[in-house]
Amino acid sequence: MRGRVLRFALLILLTATATQHLLAQKQAEEPQFTRATTPFPEIAPSDQVCAAFELRPDSLIGRSCQSLAQLAMAGRWHEARPLAEKLALELPSNGIGSYWLGLIELHAGNTLSAFRRLDKALSLSPDVFWVHLNLGLCYALLRQYTLFEQEMQWVMNNYPNQPLPYYYLGRHYSKAREDTDKGLPLLQRAVSLNPADFRARYHLGYLFELKDRFEEAKAEYQQASEGAAAHRSSYSWPLQGLARLYLQEANLAEALRYTRMAVSLDPTLSENELLLARIYLQRGETAPAITSLERAAVLDPTDPAPHYLLSRAYAQMKRSKEAEQSLAMYTEVKAAYGN
Repeated sequence: MRGRVLRFALLILLTATATQHLLAQKQAEEPQFTRATTPFPEIAPSDQVCAAFELRPDSLIGRSCQSLAQLAMAGRWHEARPLAEKLALELPSNGIGSYWLGLIELHAGNTLSAFRRLDKALSLSPDVFWVHLNLGLCYALLRQYTLFEQEMQWVMNNYPNQPLPYYYLGRHYSKAREDTDKGLPLLQRAVSLNPADFRARYHLGYLFELKDRFEEAKAEYQQASEGAAAHRSSYSWPLQGLARLYLQEANLAEALRYTRMAVSLDPTLSENELLLARIYLQRGETAPAITSLERAAVLDPTDPAPHYLLSRAYAQMKRSKEAEQSLAMYTEVKAAYGN
């Protein structure tokens, strides 16, 4: 108990700086024309959670938990909260209510509140790997990477055929630790355990891309794209990955085709518009590039890159006033968000 109290106190002290670190996740050097990784960590609710907490699917509480899981998987977190609170009251000796409340807080960005809920869930249901997994994600968000790694290792030791800890650790080592050599086999293991995981396939492909293993990257991106389509998902990163590879080959026509497909699949992702603008600029099509850059700036107000590219595009079109305004906005956004 004393160890848990000390650990909790440490996390409270780190919470203030953790928020600043989260805002500074994007690199702070040259403006990034495209960012090729999704936010980490990704919260992955599952309909398998209720059984892990030993709730009978034919019971009233089991059905309530399944309804909650479906709401969470659909992203309807506000509707899920009352059901989670009810579960916590009806099953005070089971961690299921605290677990779901922790996931709800984690999704809302309330990392410390999520930690409290998940730490309580762990004390009530210490053998449920979902609790260890998502408690680990809290540690990752708070940049307590040793504790995060310990939770992932616990799941790997106790549930060696569970792919998620390999996926999370693989992403962690390649992103936070900048150790692609360590991240690559972990992502390969995640994909081998769950070949249908198109997100893991995308990130495996991205590591191949970073290592200039372009044919292997292309194969993973293609399979990830097909997997996302089979699940009717708007996950457009694999299409963007294919576009990047064709851009690397100077095949602008194919790069443009795949980027347009990515924008069509997920028009809310600023990185898609940024890549589209980059291709337009390389093709000498400044006007549509400006349109895409303006959209990207709206989609992600924290990213200075669209403003930087807009200043150059406006300058090419002799629109000096707008070029100056965009350059000033670039400086302002970069200073505000640490990019």
